[in-house]
Amino acid sequence: MRQASALANLVEKVRLQRPVLDVICFTGYTMSALLGRAALGESAIERLLGQVDVLIDGPYIEAQNNGIGLRGSTNQVVHRLTERGRLMAYDFENAPRQVEIFVGDGQYLFTGIPPSGVLGSLPK
Repeated sequence: MRQASALANLVEKVRLQRPVLDVICFTGYTMSALLGRAALGESAIERLLGQVDVLIDGPYIEAQNNGIGLRGSTNQVVHRLTERGRLMAYDFENAPRQVEIFVGDGQYLFTGIPPSGVLGSLPK
């Protein structure tokens, strides 16, 4: 949210090419804090929230990471902000974590949130 204007611009431009794009945004801020900032005139936050389909809010707390769902920790809250896209039926709190790992030139590229233990099992 510190770069809300730039991210809102990016999503708007990408949606011109891919209007059905699903957008999930993770933030350490709570929804109430974001709405408060928007009410105080931070229009970029309001603009970005208008582009986001699902917002997962709240700080990540390692001790509350239960290893399931797309939330990093159980204190985080999933807010479904729109009804567009395929995300309405997805269970963000209980679905098993999945990750795709691309390996090349001694580097790893991750897509998704790895289940516990995956990162430690990779060769360095």
